[in-house]
Amino acid sequence: QENIKGLYRMATHVDEAVGKLIQTLKDQGVYDKTLLIFSTDNGNLHGEHELAEKWVPYEESIRVPLIIVDPRMHKSQHGTRNEEFTLSIDLAPTMLG
Repeated sequence: QENIKGLYRMATHVDEAVGKLIQTLKDQGVYDKTLLIFSTDNGNLHGEHELAEKWVPYEESIRVPLIIVDPRMHKSQHGTRNEEFTLSIDLAPTMLG
């Protein structure tokens, strides 16, 4: 349970830091001109398979979150969610494509 608590604390800290970054971009008037990409190096198990963290290659631990905020996206796509997972090997082609 301590490991999971630590993960949630870290996620909360990252959320706060990203919020400050977004507010700074808005304050500087460049938020609507900035492409934001957020990902991590791995996923985590949160009790699935009776395991925690990332030590075994189950799907939940090898897939990574990927959040893209692109001001060039059509307004109808803003706030949409794609339920497909990504792998780290997907990141470079996505960012450079």
